[in-house]
Amino acid sequence: MYRSLTSAVVLSMVSGVAFAADLPSRKNAPLAPTTPSAYSHATSAPVGAFVWDGFYVGAHAGYGLEQIDGTESGATGTLQTYSIKPRGFMGGVHGGYNLTFGSFLAGLEADLDYTAFKKSASLSTVTVSGGDTTTSITDASAKSDYQGSIVGRLGYTLDNILVYGLGGLAAAHNKASYDGSVVVTGTNPAGPFVASLTSSKIKIGWTVGAGAEYAFTNNWIARAEYRYADFGKTSDTFGATTGVFAAANSVSRKITEHTINLGLSYKFDTTSLTPLLARY
Repeated sequence: MYRSLTSAVVLSMVSGVAFAADLPSRKNAPLAPTTPSAYSHATSAPVGAFVWDGFYVGAHAGYGLEQIDGTESGATGTLQTYSIKPRGFMGGVHGGYNLTFGSFLAGLEADLDYTAFKKSASLSTVTVSGGDTTTSITDASAKSDYQGSIVGRLGYTLDNILVYGLGGLAAAHNKASYDGSVVVTGTNPAGPFVASLTSSKIKIGWTVGAGAEYAFTNNWIARAEYRYADFGKTSDTFGATTGVFAAANSVSRKITEHTINLGLSYKFDTTSLTPLLARY
């Protein structure tokens, strides 16, 4: 009987070990896949899609046209109105940061440009009053040599293509010079009265525009962009060099601008900047 009992116990232990061996191990069990949280970063892009997020710098060049509408006034009122259109090459540098929300993009950009906009014109008016003829001649020139802006950008992305609109603050350095003369002939001849005016000012205004970008590698981006800028009105007074009549003359002018440019930007990899930013 003792032997029978011992055999039964051994058989029971062996059966238990065999049953346990068939059970799945809890050791190193694989983690269940997780579902992305609703609060995860909304800018996560599908695998293979271009990532617009991050800092970028670049250069651009193009052509610009200014519109200067002026009025020359004297003691007797408006003497003449005129329009000058300085135009020419422009080029500069830009830099900014983009952040995407799904397919939508928001960004901030600053730029600084050299501009070679210039134009000269000879303006004349003839006024007949009674027996007198008054001839007013003004040689005017205008020039813009540098400008800059800070703008916000809103756009829509289609993988590696971006279309956007922009708007913000703009500033430009404008120069103007005028050489005027007034001669009165007839019953009461007088003159000639001559005067000159040189003005150099930084004008603050606003700008709006639109553009498109195409990323042809993970870092290099080509762009085309149009902008309109309005620098408001400015006014200057002639300084007479001969006579006193011209000393009262003044010139007011309104300055607007159209530009179109092509550019190339380099976008920094966001991941490559993480270790650098972590140091600070």
